[in-house]
Amino acid sequence: MNQIDNSAVLWREGTGDELVIAMHGFGADERDLFSVAQYLPRELTVAAVRGPLESPFGGYAWFEFNPAVDSTDHTMIDRSAALVLDWLDSLERQYARVHAFGFSQGGALAVQLTRLEPGRFASVCHLSSFVHNGDLPRDPELAERRLPLFQGIGHDDNVIAVDKRERSIPWLDEHFDVERHYYERGHTIAMDELHDVAAFLSRV
Repeated sequence: MNQIDNSAVLWREGTGDELVIAMHGFGADERDLFSVAQYLPRELTVAAVRGPLESPFGGYAWFEFNPAVDSTDHTMIDRSAALVLDWLDSLERQYARVHAFGFSQGGALAVQLTRLEPGRFASVCHLSSFVHNGDLPRDPELAERRLPLFQGIGHDDNVIAVDKRERSIPWLDEHFDVERHYYERGHTIAMDELHDVAAFLSRV
């Protein structure tokens, strides 16, 4: 786990100077979220990034995952977040604004990026996800910034444990300017949710 595989990043070039980093869930890959790029505003460049860890069930991951455990060990998720930040630094083009977009485990990583570097990001899209448990040194700085965050929750999502999701809601409210939406869906992204995400990214 030394770096993000730049050859695996999928790009949709936008007409503006803003970048969306799309981060997939556990056991998926960069193709999973790249499919949503077509629904996002054309001004935004979208980069779908592959997690650095091979999942034992196929696909890739950002950190170890056990649905029954609410870990407070930030070692693995911080390591992956640091790799994404290093990859962002390595880009030939540096964008005026960067948005973190994540589904499931990728949503937890999207929030973690802002916890490590609160001033680096313009917004977060946090879909079918949770916040990694425990405190980090720059959390108070993040709370002061009040970054806009879109949270999408499925009423029938049985993958993300309810206690993780419920614990995360007040934490997000304390640290972000949250726009929260509930959908009649399971652990997936609904079409009406994509329209809401696109509208959110157009506003922020």
